[in-house]
Amino acid sequence: GYALCTIGIVLSLGLSLWTYKKRRRNVVRAAQPPFLWMICAGGGVMASSIIPLCFQEPSMSQGVLSRACMAFPWLFSSGFVISFAALFSKLRRINKIMNTNQFRKVVVKPKDVIQVFVVLMTIDISLLIAWTVHAPLVYKRVPLDGAMDQFGRVTGSYGTCMHFDRPMQLVYGILLLLVNLVALLVASREAYRDRKFSTDLSESSYMVLSVGSLIQAIVIGVPVVVVVVDQPTAFFVVLSCLVFVTVMAVLLPIFVPKAIKL
Repeated sequence: GYALCTIGIVLSLGLSLWTYKKRRRNVVRAAQPPFLWMICAGGGVMASSIIPLCFQEPSMSQGVLSRACMAFPWLFSSGFVISFAALFSKLRRINKIMNTNQFRKVVVKPKDVIQVFVVLMTIDISLLIAWTVHAPLVYKRVPLDGAMDQFGRVTGSYGTCMHFDRPMQLVYGILLLLVNLVALLVASREAYRDRKFSTDLSESSYMVLSVGSLIQAIVIGVPVVVVVVDQPTAFFVVLSCLVFVTVMAVLLPIFVPKAIKL
């Protein structure tokens, strides 16, 4: 877990530094450094969400572990919104120019990103605050199936945040997932419309790849996470890998082609 987190954060920081150093090169200037920095920031925050997943007994108290339970959705959702706002704004800008038949340089203005960022972040934070206040995830130990002696005493248990002993815990989690999934589907529509539109250095095709990879990661990864939710080790491995794959799906399709062209 820590290894995946470190790779994600170091890669995000490294790409941010690379963008700064190469900001005067045509390849990077065409992609707009602020847009790239925003994607790196989101990737780094998403990668950091793996850290609270690594906390465990007995080195951490139950109070700390319970706070770590809610830290994960806060970090992952915030990082996703930061990266997504930059990606979606660029895709939307390309479509707007294409539809007006004014084939000029595609430039994402700060207000384009801010509008998407504010709307999606407001929705996500509202859900997260309600989730945290009303029905927060709490770390607790759950008895293993069949782990009882002849006197009815528990002989084995595992610690988890995902016990959902209150229905609203599950409801808030599903709502947060649906909001971000709908946002991705809207972005995929924009990406589909952009697929044949030529931009500087074929940038739109790489953003299409990034959005498509994000959707695949969520559609395939979430059901697997649900299946292993009562298996702590498998759940940790699958969820950490899902976060890592999501970060790579955001960063690599955007930056690798640019690095190759330099």
